[in-house]
Amino acid sequence: MDLTKIKKIFIVLLVLTISLTLSACFDNGIDSGIEDASLSGRLVVKNDEKIENEAGLIVLEKDSKEVARKYNDYEEEIFQFKNLNTKEEYTLNIYKLGSEKYTKSIVLNKGQNDLGNIQLELEKVKKDEKDGVFIFEINTEYSPMQKENVRKALAYSINKKEISDIAENFLDNPEENRRYITEKANRITPQGLIVNDGSNNMNLEQNISKADSLLEQNYTIKINHVGGEFYELIVNSIKKDIDNIDKLNVNFNIEKFNSEEYQKAPVSLKVWSSEYKSPLLSYEEFVDLDKEDKSLLNKIKMNLDSQSKALEYLDEFESKLIEEGKVIPVYHRASYEE
Repeated sequence: MDLTKIKKIFIVLLVLTISLTLSACFDNGIDSGIEDASLSGRLVVKNDEKIENEAGLIVLEKDSKEVARKYNDYEEEIFQFKNLNTKEEYTLNIYKLGSEKYTKSIVLNKGQNDLGNIQLELEKVKKDEKDGVFIFEINTEYSPMQKENVRKALAYSINKKEISDIAENFLDNPEENRRYITEKANRITPQGLIVNDGSNNMNLEQNISKADSLLEQNYTIKINHVGGEFYELIVNSIKKDIDNIDKLNVNFNIEKFNSEEYQKAPVSLKVWSSEYKSPLLSYEEFVDLDKEDKSLLNKIKMNLDSQSKALEYLDEFESKLIEEGKVIPVYHRASYEE
């Protein structure tokens, strides 16, 4: 066989191979194979006619298979997925604890595909449910709060039931249609939210002897609070119990809540609240998280499409923060008018 015929046969075989390859691609749904599209949008919620950023887990699927996932935090205005195929149908799923899944099917055009505002419908906490938690917020950047035993000694010294009763007795006034119902906190997330049915107690119960045994030397803690008769009653309750701990002293300081001094205190008295059933997962804004804490928090956020798994991680996360004294929950409250 001469060389010319061999070349012709080779060219024919090459053309057939290319044709078969292209045919296989089309049969598998790859009509272009060109990743020349991107998808973006903004998660929002409407609150009293005001549009606000919302957080959630975004999972992108194609042909019922996951393509990508990312957690969009409150401060992230826009989410974006790149390197997607044009003329193919994708499914966008958005997950939050305590809320229905948001789903949208999209066929992408070449270039940028912007969905604009994606408004999530979130279930609000009812007025007569526990919508907030009164806490001791700990700042571990300040001495001696870097020491776990000092934080735990403070947690064990506090009579949480007594402070809860002080709040209800002082603030609840049915005659003026002002209701302030409290319950001793069993964890950080308030009751009434999806994660807390009241059955799981993670809190450190008052134990003066255990608090005393944790301290190897004398420590003084600075606690900031706002002024007024209500906080004076709480301070007196704390002082009464800490006086029974030989190696622990507390200095109380009255500061304006929004002042820099108040926000940067070693310990400050605050209320965390959530308007919606879905718990806030922005703990890093309030708590000094270590590497393990951040890993657990990320597992919660990235597994919101499996509520049972996310709740398991959240239980582990909150339990760790409480056990290490990084947050001291005191009571859950519901403030509402009849």
